[in-house]
Amino acid sequence: MQPTEPNLLQLLIVPCNALLNPKLRSRYGNHAGFALSSARPLMLNGLRFVQMIVLTASFMNFGSSMQLEGNRDEFGEYFKKVRTVQLDPNVVVGQVTHLDIDAANHLLVTDMMAKGVFIFDAEGKLKKKLSAEPCHPGFNWRPIRAVYSPNGEIFLINSAPWGFRFKNDGDCLGPVDRSFRPPSHICFQPSGDIVGYYTLDDGNCLRKLTPLGMEIKKFGVFPDEFKQIISRYDGGGGVICDLEGKIYQVDMVSPDILVYNQNGELERKFGRTPPYYQRISEDLPASSNPMEIIRSFRKIMQGKTVTTSLYLLGAKTLLIQYMDGVSFGLDILDINGKRVVRKDIRYKNMIIQAKNGFVYIAVQHEPDKSGNLPNPVIDIYEFRQ
Repeated sequence: MQPTEPNLLQLLIVPCNALLNPKLRSRYGNHAGFALSSARPLMLNGLRFVQMIVLTASFMNFGSSMQLEGNRDEFGEYFKKVRTVQLDPNVVVGQVTHLDIDAANHLLVTDMMAKGVFIFDAEGKLKKKLSAEPCHPGFNWRPIRAVYSPNGEIFLINSAPWGFRFKNDGDCLGPVDRSFRPPSHICFQPSGDIVGYYTLDDGNCLRKLTPLGMEIKKFGVFPDEFKQIISRYDGGGGVICDLEGKIYQVDMVSPDILVYNQNGELERKFGRTPPYYQRISEDLPASSNPMEIIRSFRKIMQGKTVTTSLYLLGAKTLLIQYMDGVSFGLDILDINGKRVVRKDIRYKNMIIQAKNGFVYIAVQHEPDKSGNLPNPVIDIYEFRQ
């Protein structure tokens, strides 16, 4: 039976890293990869209905994305695999969309495809599947990302209503403040205050929030010349908070890192441009026509590099991840901007978390003889400086 032709909205709700995995991509047919979204729909009260993000074949050449030139293994020089975690087969996990780890090495997995959030122990055994029902019957459960806060509680970013809180063991606590809106990226200061990276209709910005999600202040410096592409591309950039509460911001269009103090005041900027990094040179049009945006994105992204994420690898070490349509790359700097590694590191599988000196990569193995995909496994690597 031939798959039906998907409409544009169907294309726009495929999560980004599903399309970076050819085994998952096969579920969506050959159309996947032409246009997609963060699946972060917004209410129709003057906000965009869907945050657009587009990837085209000209940017992400899926046929060659898993191949690197030659036999280079810069990744293996700095990262040693310490173990592979097989997620409990008693629960179905379609995709590890987001991952966080607590002090006990529990794995907090968000699966946007299956609308699931799970806590696994360090060996991959299921401890809890999160649900808001006991505290809020009828809650519209559409999880986007679940993260651990400094006190060990779980903060869930959801798609309308926008958030919910859980105890460390996964028991529900209650909703976040009604004023909370979901950020593209989130981090916590030691006080428990939240910093969110926002790309909503009122402009690209950072917001400092209370632990319940009420806004304290709006701040941040964003390049006006790339306002549209930063706003519409929901798969790049990032924000992290260090152990002193300082805030580090990176945007998808640049490898440069902006540093703010605990109160959100800009202190400095640093960064290093890898030799393979090709900067984006123009913005998307301010258009509401999805096809015009897709065509423009294809043109703009041809041969360019995106800064996809920023992690606090160690107490004073930052990991910046890039994607250029052929492979992924990373750089490691200390919090003062000094480079920690000597070589430019390229690799084939996207890092989905880096924390406490380890990086985490989700791997989807081949289907079984019946054509069923097993749960992803999580490969854990230790950084060796």
